[in-house]
Amino acid sequence: MEKQNKLSKNRSICELLAPAGSKEAFIAAIESGADAVYAGGNLFNARINAQNFELSELEEAVRFAHKRNVKVYITINILLKDEELQEALEYAKRLYEMGVDAIIVQDIGFANLIRNYLPGFELHLSTQASVFDKDGVIQAMELGFSRVVPARELSIDEIETLCRETPCEIEVFCHGAICVCYSGQCQMSRYIGGRSGNRGACAQPCRLQYKSLDEYGEIKETSILSPSDMSMIDHLDKLCEAGVHSLKIEGRMKSPEYVAVVTSIYRKYLDIYAKNGSYEVSKDDRLALSQIFNRGFTSAYLNEHNPKDFMSGEISKHKGIEIGKVINANAGRNLITINSNKELRLGDGIEIRGKDIRAGNVVTYLKEDGKGVYTVGDIKGRVEKGCPVYRITSKEQIDLAASSYKDKDWNTGKFNRKTKIKIRCTESNGKIQLSISDENGSISVVNETERFAPAETSAKARISKALCKLGGSPFDVEKIDFKGEFYLKVQMSELNRLRRETLNLFEIALCESRSGYAKKGKPEVVLPNSLQSVKKDDTARLEIFFYSLDAYNNFDKAEVETKCRDSNIELNYLVPAVELIIKNADDDKMVPYISNISKGVENRILLENEEKLWKLMRERGVYIGNLGTLALIKSLERKYRDIGGLRFYADYGFNAYNDETIRILRELGAKRVIASLETDDVHYGAIPLMVSEHGWEEEEFVDKKSKEYRIVKRDTSDQDIISATDSVDISSCIRKAKQDSRTVRIYVN
Repeated sequence: MEKQNKLSKNRSICELLAPAGSKEAFIAAIESGADAVYAGGNLFNARINAQNFELSELEEAVRFAHKRNVKVYITINILLKDEELQEALEYAKRLYEMGVDAIIVQDIGFANLIRNYLPGFELHLSTQASVFDKDGVIQAMELGFSRVVPARELSIDEIETLCRETPCEIEVFCHGAICVCYSGQCQMSRYIGGRSGNRGACAQPCRLQYKSLDEYGEIKETSILSPSDMSMIDHLDKLCEAGVHSLKIEGRMKSPEYVAVVTSIYRKYLDIYAKNGSYEVSKDDRLALSQIFNRGFTSAYLNEHNPKDFMSGEISKHKGIEIGKVINANAGRNLITINSNKELRLGDGIEIRGKDIRAGNVVTYLKEDGKGVYTVGDIKGRVEKGCPVYRITSKEQIDLAASSYKDKDWNTGKFNRKTKIKIRCTESNGKIQLSISDENGSISVVNETERFAPAETSAKARISKALCKLGGSPFDVEKIDFKGEFYLKVQMSELNRLRRETLNLFEIALCESRSGYAKKGKPEVVLPNSLQSVKKDDTARLEIFFYSLDAYNNFDKAEVETKCRDSNIELNYLVPAVELIIKNADDDKMVPYISNISKGVENRILLENEEKLWKLMRERGVYIGNLGTLALIKSLERKYRDIGGLRFYADYGFNAYNDETIRILRELGAKRVIASLETDDVHYGAIPLMVSEHGWEEEEFVDKKSKEYRIVKRDTSDQDIISATDSVDISSCIRKAKQDSRTVRIYVN
């Protein structure tokens, strides 16, 4: 049934933002209809294992895009070490000067450097910053961000609130892989194998198999952490109506063919919606999206809190599409017969699945034995009759998608994507003046010839033909206006020269019109020779972080208090603020905290008990770990007319990984800054490895090395936490805090 839009009379559509992990993907994205492309260089990006771009190639890519009125955003979206900040700033300066439209940043300390030293450079806040509410967006704007990519866990109503109640541009993921954990809060990859997602090296442990107990208490193999892929193709109208500025396709690690297929389909339906106010996704297009890559599709939390289709099930890789079943498996041979409801071709990739069966190959031998019945050769692996057959790749689809980038380079090739131009040709006193402008008339250049000799016939037809010979240029002539009679003896060589030179001037003007650096007159950018370090908090302190008040009550506090007193170090117990305002608990060592992700029931309880919360925080201070909570704290200070009177501490959720982040958090009022979980030798025990909106039935699971993980569920939170189960030597932690004069934290659930 066609989707009818209730606001069709006032339709505006989102920017379509496509990924590019290679030159081929970059060209494919633009040829397939992207309004903007995001990519990473070889430095400081969260997909460091993608092919990525050298600086010289990025410069070519930016020109290629800008000549076609396409924006380019570059990712510098990892946490940066102190020793990397200077190089990252130099890198950002190069991007700024080459005309990159914006950079996507996670590290708020680095963003502050950009704001100070490259003030014209547009900043987009990465989804790695875990912003999930209006307050977080407002705080991000105060830090200099013009666009925010919020957490992928938001509902359509929550997205609309961000769009309608803030002036900030909101960018939302619409298709591709998603994380089971709130982005920026995941430690699983670093914990298991030392490869940090926040540093661009995620090993995707969420796609691995683990062991847990089923409902009968039996051990089962499970992809317990693997979500389906996101697909919002059926919800483009909702997202446009909500006021979303940009729809983002995930996939910088994906093939250029994937980029071409997904981008072209989203472009198609955005355009249909813009024109008609309604659209219906065809079966062929749904099939194409599934065929190019899928782990199953979900709209995530857009329409419901814990959707049944959110997890990928047993298979955490590309599932392909089911095309039929095995009707004959020849034992001892690699030939099988299948009954297929889809046409099969040489070069297709197929997989046969069954209980303990995974077989398949690229089809190199194919014989059609009747309608829908095929004999297929070169199948590797054991196969049984009745096993379902899946087409993993379609050669026809791949070949068609590859045409979007094959035989095309930055400056050569037959391109479909062109910028429409208008030409005005004026004759005066024997000279021809040429003016080229874009379709809106906002960019225009003028050039003219020497004087031509008079002639008895008009040269308009010859001139028009010459001006339309644009060859491999990125322009398409929409209209030519003539002013004058043009009774001139015109040499074609001179006309060709005029066309080439004027088009070149227009290219330069078009590219510079997209550059914030050029718009500011290309000012000289002077960066500091070095960055100042900050004085660290040198208090020897042990913190015990409890996931619940029950965990606090069950903890043997006498031993740790005695040891801390004997060692003369400070001891704090961190307990959820949301529980302390509901239940009575009195301990002068107790400091409340608000969860890094407090979306849902926790926020609701806190706001319903605002006055109690304020008194609690005013008396004991509070730990916070999110930009939204920071904005809430500031608003309460204003409401209760106590600006700066509240002691708040910046928790690990802010991912303070360098001195610049510590500096900006202190400037925002933090009395203490806890190091990111990325920091070694600071955090111990039941370390939080993931925080997820997904609610698991399981309570624990085990990896292939028999390491156990616990799923922490809390009555006052909508989020589950996956924690480590490491044992802790309290005496060793106390010694470390004492010797290093720093805060050491132990997590207890």
